[in-house]
Amino acid sequence: MKATRLQSLEKIIKKLEGKAVLVEGKHDVQSLEAIGVAAKFVTANGKTAKIIERLEAISPEKAVVLLLDFDREGLRKQKFFKTALEEQGFSADTLFAQKLRSLLGFAQFEEIESKYLKLKEKGEMNGKNVR
Repeated sequence: MKATRLQSLEKIIKKLEGKAVLVEGKHDVQSLEAIGVAAKFVTANGKTAKIIERLEAISPEKAVVLLLDFDREGLRKQKFFKTALEEQGFSADTLFAQKLRSLLGFAQFEEIESKYLKLKEKGEMNGKNVR
């Protein structure tokens, strides 16, 4: 049986538990925590070297999930941080962000909480779009 979008989303939320996650700002952290993401968040604010230091401190295995927005600036940051982190020996995962976006249809992670709540409220009403 095919999983519903809500089930798929909850599976992703569970997989993010305890992972090092890079986001753009504190509102992204708040929105992700509000839907149950229990990750170790670092915001992409400040000097790159300091951001990488913070990520190294919370991820000895050097694995980071990039949950950056899908607007022009977010995509620029995603490309920049993916390259910078991989140069430092990190694995930088962008697949989680793509999966979340395909399930909820948003441009910025600040929107994820409202999209998630709409999905829960509608209860997957025959696969109708939550936009």
